Amino acid sequence: MPMLIVLDADRTLWSHSDISSCTLPFRRVSEDKLVDSRGEVVELYPGVRELLEQLKSMGAIVALATWNRPEPILEALEKLGILPYFDLIKAEPHPRKHEMILSLLEELKELGVEVKPESIVYVDDRDIHLPAILGEVGQVDFVHMWVDVKSHTQLLAYIRRRWESIQAKEEVKTR
Repeated sequence: MPMLIVLDADRTLWSHSDISSCTLPFRRVSEDKLVDSRGEVVELYPGVRELLEQLKSMGAIVALATWNRPEPILEALEKLGILPYFDLIKAEPHPRKHEMILSLLEELKELGVEVKPESIVYVDDRDIHLPAILGEVGQVDFVHMWVDVKSHTQLLAYIRRRWESIQAKEEVKTR
């Protein structure tokens, strides 16, 4: 059973609270830091690269679902060098994350990959989208960034435990 990790961007992957407010182009000033044309800083949180690398090595499907315009998201991901870690990206200028996740699931289904809600880990720094996601998508596993976990290292440890739990349940089903 594949595991889908759905990550938010603003204040989840990087320090900026609204990357859509940035003025392109971005200039990369260090491995983990960008500056827009007005001097706004977008800095990747410590441990994000390791998280993404480990998720990919585990075989997880990694997706981004963010309430942003696609242009700044894609440019930031590209200039930070983390775009290749994402299998799917939904950057849309509306707050309906449940629609984004349903769209991700539909894209996966079209590729012949079925993911059940209980195999989804959704990570966001805010829980405002959760009622609609639970109502429309199903019982996803929500991780409230900076509340349930305090770092991306803790997030990775949580996802690994969740992955092992899902694998163990699948193993029991196949016996």
